[in-house]
Amino acid sequence: MPRINYVKKCRVDQGSCGRCGDPLPAGSAYRWIKKAYSYKQVRCMKVSCMFRNSDLTSSDKLQRVYAAGEYIEDALERFVLEVHVSEILENGREIASAVEESMSELEDVAMEYEESADNLEEYFSGSYQIDEIREKAYGIESWRDEFETAKDDLESALEELETYISQVEAYREEHDPPEDADVIVTTVEGLTDLMFDEEGNIEPFDTASIETAIETIRDQTGSCPI
Repeated sequence: MPRINYVKKCRVDQGSCGRCGDPLPAGSAYRWIKKAYSYKQVRCMKVSCMFRNSDLTSSDKLQRVYAAGEYIEDALERFVLEVHVSEILENGREIASAVEESMSELEDVAMEYEESADNLEEYFSGSYQIDEIREKAYGIESWRDEFETAKDDLESALEELETYISQVEAYREEHDPPEDADVIVTTVEGLTDLMFDEEGNIEPFDTASIETAIETIRDQTGSCPI
């Protein structure tokens, strides 16, 4: 992988950041890389614009594997619990969708590695590279399966939340809820909406299962096997 270079104060205009598009006039601080047989890439110093593994590799397959994990990471960064339950549901679905798309990409790359190993074995049987390629395919497939398990857990928890929201909405249509019915309260499990039973008691939704599934996905994005 190419080295990331840092410049505290450039002498001439560097154009614009390759990620956010902010201008980099003379005097700006910036970072840059240059891969073999490619042009110089520049980024500003914002954390969100740092170079990632998908930017640094020259391998198309590795770039796609890294990008799949980074796509999930970006969705995770947008998720917060300190909001209304309807937003938790929407953001949770966004994560599940990102995981689904990334799983599809990982499956495609794993199949391509398997095909490469098969082709190599046909003409160069016994080559050590065959085992290395198959190990990559296996590692990617296993990573994909781990994401699938966590995604299923997340989707199951989101279904429970969706049912809860429907119950709240139905209750409010039939009754006059207390004035603070739209207030978001803090519980041990996280910030949630309020639901009232027939006696007017608050029944907060337990977000623990959603939090657990999301944390599992977050941990897995950092365990890329190749």
